[in-house]
Amino acid sequence: MYAKCGMLENAQKTFDELAVQNVVSWTALITGYAQNGSGEEALYCFEQMRRDGLSPNESTFSCILKACGAVGDFWKGCEVHVEIMKAALLERDIVIANALVDMYAKCGDMVKAQTVFNELSVPDVVSWSTLISGYAQHLHYEQALCCFECMKLGGGVSPNIITCVSILSACGRLGAFSKGQRAHVCVCEAMEKNQIHYDGTAVVDMYAKCGMLENAQKLFDELAVQNVVSWIALITGYAQNGSGEEALCCFEQMRRDGLSPNESTFSCILKACGAVGDFWKGCEVHVEIMKAALLERDIVIANALVDMYAKCGDMVKAQTVFNELSVPDVVSWSTLISGYAQHLHYEQALCCFECMKLGGGSLQIL
Repeated sequence: MYAKCGMLENAQKTFDELAVQNVVSWTALITGYAQNGSGEEALYCFEQMRRDGLSPNESTFSCILKACGAVGDFWKGCEVHVEIMKAALLERDIVIANALVDMYAKCGDMVKAQTVFNELSVPDVVSWSTLISGYAQHLHYEQALCCFECMKLGGGVSPNIITCVSILSACGRLGAFSKGQRAHVCVCEAMEKNQIHYDGTAVVDMYAKCGMLENAQKLFDELAVQNVVSWIALITGYAQNGSGEEALCCFEQMRRDGLSPNESTFSCILKACGAVGDFWKGCEVHVEIMKAALLERDIVIANALVDMYAKCGDMVKAQTVFNELSVPDVVSWSTLISGYAQHLHYEQALCCFECMKLGGGSLQIL
């Protein structure tokens, strides 16, 4: 009970006071750590349980695979896989099989995830969703869509919300509008069939990424709750499709609704400011970023800020922001060089290029 409620200190204390710590109590503790984002502690408990001479059961295996995936411990996951194979659990326990697919997917080995999936005699909707989600998360969007089609055509399994959200993401990234529409229909069907509520943000995001901004705006307006994530989806869509003014209007409306922007919002709105040349709005956003101390810890925002000033024609400020970066990356350098070149400062662009190649620090080219 303490573990499921997230009260891990209480769970650990109670566990330590048990007269007998058996596989069930160990599994309860391991599950608590794994489900509450404490993968390292879950793995430590698993090893301690093994040292105490106890053999894991099906539930233990499922939970420890979740922990391996959470912390990216590929080799421990492989060790557990071997134990599962020795116990012949893969053929008769779909929960463990799905946990194994998920672990490999989270550790970035989609070849092994697909191999385990292929060994399943009858994959269920969780199996398919886990595989599709893994492909989408690792940017293998074509494979995600291929699996989705296979699931619908030959798997005899209806997609759930998790499947549809992953597919919507893949369709948005690929600009596959027609397939995204079909996924939207699947979302509606899944919601009706399972009588569940879904906030619709992924659908808005898919339409926005496909450049169907009217559809995205219409769906956004119909959302029961318009949160920061859904606002970002809409703002990003406008910004990336050359509608900077609309992106700025959305940003102001979001602020009027009492919502605070996050890192993704700042990056997108800086892009919009640069696109329309709104220097002063970009400066206002810069001040907010400084107040939130984001410049020091978010290179994406820093690069977006350099880009905004460059696009607005103020290379002095662009250079100043660049100089404040502790470790500029290739995007930082490219943005600065591109800015100088676009404003006909060719000598400065070449100088930056040479410094980048030599590994030099910040420049003072004004």
